[in-house]
Amino acid sequence: MKLYRKHACSVLAVRWLTVLPIVAALALALPGLAQAGEIRLPDGIPNLTDPQVGAGWQMFQVGALDHDPDFPLVVFMNVTGNQPAAMLFAVDARNGKETFSLVSDPVILVAVFADPQTVTRIYYDEGFSGDGHPSGEFTQSPNPSQESLIHLLTTIVKPEDHPQPTQEAHKLEML
Repeated sequence: MKLYRKHACSVLAVRWLTVLPIVAALALALPGLAQAGEIRLPDGIPNLTDPQVGAGWQMFQVGALDHDPDFPLVVFMNVTGNQPAAMLFAVDARNGKETFSLVSDPVILVAVFADPQTVTRIYYDEGFSGDGHPSGEFTQSPNPSQESLIHLLTTIVKPEDHPQPTQEAHKLEML
């Protein structure tokens, strides 16, 4: 089968006319998708989703608040030897999926550790602690300690449909 140049040009023109609106829609949508995928963290907390920053951190443990998969806890260790030594992230993963992400699911609590026994800073999401809906605005706890971290994890970081913790649930359990 032979195609004449003028036919080939008209076929290409038709293809471009059908592809151009799709390309234009993607070009307009991509900046919005990039902004939507940015992790919201308190000031001074390293963004571990940035490849250059994340290279200095290693995921250490993954658990769940009161064994509830909707509220995963992830601990990262700093492998560079610098401070902070570790960070714990609590995530609101009520997304209807079997997975969660630090990028697409809101971080609702961040605890910063100088060593395994010393909590130096704790931040919690103001909106989540108030009405159970993440706001991306964080408040720093005035008394960072293991006790205040456990208290925050078992009281503030709990929506109304999350069951009341038992005495045993007051212990922070990691897998």
